[in-house]
This record gives sequence, structure tokens and C-alpha cells, in this order.
Amino acid sequence: MLTPPEVAARVRQNAGSAFIAALCLNYFGYFHFAIPAVINTFTLGDAIFNYTLRIGGVIMAATLVASLTGKRWVLAIDGVASIAIGVALGLSALIMMLGGGLGINQLIYVFASGMFISAGLRNARDYRDLRPTLLSDESNEFQNVLFEPARAQQPVQQAVHQSPSKAATKTPPPERRNLLLTRSLKGSAGAVPEQDLGMKPKTSPVPATEVPNAAPSPPPPDGYLASFAKKKPPPAS
Repeated sequence: MLTPPEVAARVRQNAGSAFIAALCLNYFGYFHFAIPAVINTFTLGDAIFNYTLRIGGVIMAATLVASLTGKRWVLAIDGVASIAIGVALGLSALIMMLGGGLGINQLIYVFASGMFISAGLRNARDYRDLRPTLLSDESNEFQNVLFEPARAQQPVQQAVHQSPSKAATKTPPPERRNLLLTRSLKGSAGAVPEQDLGMKPKTSPVPATEVPNAAPSPPPPDGYLASFAKKKPPPAS
């Protein structure tokens, strides 16, 4: 795809062909051929030919100046004007031939008609093809900023609509991992305190009916401290 400077360079290239067309049309229209005074079939075609040269020469001169601006719409104007000039030249040559003027000049007019129509179609095609490439850098940056939130939501939407098999492979939260680890340890090496796993222990209140009502046992005869004293060895037999 072409950038805006490349599009402008392509439009400015059209100034060369517009200069040649304006030079030829104005020279032959104003300085070489004259409009006939007597009107018949042949001279009618000759009059159409001369007016085409003069009017077309002015249009091509204006197109030459406009092409220097590098604007894409100049290709559309040049295309329409060139096709119109080519059709008028071909029509004038056909009328001259019908009036009995089949000669080398009429063949040259037909050839020039084909050249103008071909150039007009080429410029019209370039105008159409260059249209999607005229976004400037500023507009591209604006579109990036405008559609960035939507692009940021795409991973979230993909996560919502993903298949269950992919969703099952996600890493569980820390609480879930601790619970699974607790269950696996209980099954293999016995119960493990939940405090060691960073979990809050679950406590359940003891029903009042299960609280023992018996009186506390009396202290040992020698007192509580006597139980920590070194025991005497048994007497030797």
C-alpha cells in the first residue's frame, strides 16, 4: 500500500502528460486549424474537432496546474476530462468520414481519441485504487487509541468463551491449593495442623451436654512438685 507522500508523487507525475496534451490541443486549436464557415456533414465534424481542441486545451492546462498540488481528486478530474476529449475526437472523425473525408487526418484523430480515452481510464483507475491508502499517520494513531479498549477486552472474552478443557487447566487459588494439599497429606501421613498450611482452623462449639460435670481430681499426696522430684531407687535385695 502507498503512503500519502507516494500518492502525491503519483499525482504529480500526471503533470507531464497533462502538459503535452495541453500544448498540442492549444497549438492546433488556436494556431493551426480554423473553424469552418460553411456547415455541412464534413464541416460539422471539423467544427466539433476544432472546438474540442480549444476547450480541451484549456481543461488540460488547468489539470496541469492542479496536478502540482498532489491531491488525489485531480486524477478523477483528469480522467473524466480525458475520456470526454477522446470521445469528442472520435465522434468528429466519424462525422468527417460520413461526409466523405476518409483520409490520413481522420485516422490520426481516431488514434488520438484512443490515446485520450486510455489515459482517462488509467487515471480513473488510479483514483479508485489509491483511495484506501490516504489515511495519515495522525488518523492511524487516533484509530489505535479509539480501538485500544476493545482490543484489551479480547483476552477476557476469549477466556469467557474458551472450552471447558482449557478452563480446567487453570491454577486454582491459594485457598484451594491449601485445601487440596491438606487432604493429600491427611490421606498419606496422617492429619496435619491447618495452621502449618496458612489456613484458619475451623472450630466448632462443644455442646453443653458434652461438658463433664465431675469434680476435679485431688492433688497427689506429696504435692504437685513431688511428681517432678527424682525417684528413689528401689532397695537392693
